[in-house]
Amino acid sequence: MAVCCLAILTTDFINSHWTKNIMSNPDKRPTFVLVHGAWHEPSHFQSVTALLEGAGYKVEGVSLPSVGHLDKDPGNGLEIDSAAVANALSKVINSNRDVVLVAHSYGGIPTSEAAAIVSQEQEKATDPVGRIVKLIYLAAYVPPKGASLVTESAAGQSSTNRQPTVSENGLMAITVENAIHVLYNTTPAALAEEAASKLRPIALSSFVQTTKFCGWADYGISVRYIACKQDKAMPPSLQQDFAARIEATGSASETVWLDSDHSPFLHMPEQVAELLLAAAA
Repeated sequence: MAVCCLAILTTDFINSHWTKNIMSNPDKRPTFVLVHGAWHEPSHFQSVTALLEGAGYKVEGVSLPSVGHLDKDPGNGLEIDSAAVANALSKVINSNRDVVLVAHSYGGIPTSEAAAIVSQEQEKATDPVGRIVKLIYLAAYVPPKGASLVTESAAGQSSTNRQPTVSENGLMAITVENAIHVLYNTTPAALAEEAASKLRPIALSSFVQTTKFCGWADYGISVRYIACKQDKAMPPSLQQDFAARIEATGSASETVWLDSDHSPFLHMPEQVAELLLAAAA
């Protein structure tokens, strides 16, 4: 497996990318669609979003309905999340714009489902439409058909020290203390506390409902995996397994490792933005 380790980066690449794209043909640039993970919301990606927009790209952040929007678990958390991602993708693609699709953590599962749903719609389209030109997993789950976050975590012996609490209504919450310890263990304290304060409960069914498709593998989409060396939420060994799974299909040729916890978009947004811009080029 080809592996790239990213260490110290500057704004030079982003600035040059802005010049290249703003001064050339802005209509040909793909739109970034960002999908957050469990407990999070699009605002957690605000620093990366600002850098991508500063480089001349449009960015759409998907708000997963199973996170922070429910009074009780409807029993189909993954399905409604997948539909939300698919709807966001369809709006972009049906306007004849290409997409770089980015998923973090749990978000990799509904994103994979949505990639399949939209790819099937795309095959039926009679008018010109865009396409998903790149699918990027950032410390994310890469599920096969018929899997769930729970089954994939068990297979990879994923961390159990998050200790989420489940309410009578089937909503899972994580404490600020555990979030800082597991999700933000290399993030500066003030930034970690701010991020943890914005976390919201997620429907339990999002973790246990199984996938219907294998959207990352069955539709000819180019895939890249960005892994995190100091991740306590998703063991690096599990991320390595996901990266190997992708490469085995011939969908990707490179895995990039960041010296980070589970949430590099918080404390190293320039590095993350640079990787996303490179994938979009």
